[in-house]
Amino acid sequence: MPPDRNDVYAAGVEINAQDKAIATVWKNGNVHWRLGDGYNDTRAYSIFASGSDVYVAGNEVNAQGKAVATIWKNGGVHWRHSDGYNDTNVWSVFIK
Repeated sequence: MPPDRNDVYAAGVEINAQDKAIATVWKNGNVHWRLGDGYNDTRAYSIFASGSDVYVAGNEVNAQGKAVATIWKNGGVHWRHSDGYNDTNVWSVFIK
């Protein structure tokens, strides 16, 4: 279902009971998605709705402790990028 023109989305971070950062999307003030497994930190920095799709840009920390640039689409991982040696982040997303 396409986002309604009156819907307000926000992307950010919640801290769970294990003190892990969880990338979170709120829709109209309510949690819509929590992105990640809850065991590794995830962060959301930007959100963009296009048609019926909602994209979130941020990062997910891997097992080696490196931030991996990640874009989620509709609550699932859509794209990841890492060189395996350095932290990577996506700060913004725009779909044309």
